[in-house]
Amino acid sequence: MGKTTSAGLAAMLTTGLVGHAAAQGLPPEPVTEISAALDVRHDSNVARSDLDRARARGLTPSDQRATPSLNLIYSRPLGRNTVSINASAGYDFYRNNPRLNRERLSLGATGVAMA
Repeated sequence: MGKTTSAGLAAMLTTGLVGHAAAQGLPPEPVTEISAALDVRHDSNVARSDLDRARARGLTPSDQRATPSLNLIYSRPLGRNTVSINASAGYDFYRNNPRLNRERLSLGATGVAMA
């Protein structure tokens, strides 16, 4: 989750910079950024419940999670306007609870229209 948040922050900063350049009368520059990330975390309660409920669900309460991901920021000027797409794809790998493994997908788009 931390890497997804930082990718979203980078996307907002990039979009803000493009909008700022357009507001000053400068033509916005196209932006294409691709990055890879690896987030590794320890969680003492992945089940988000007490020990008995975790065991009833077949889960080990304490676990480590590794999340590799790819992030994309794509922004293009369209005349005086700008369109941006932000995407992230990753996968959660749990060491002790593989049944919790899952994909992480995020897609967002913004547009800046100058009147």
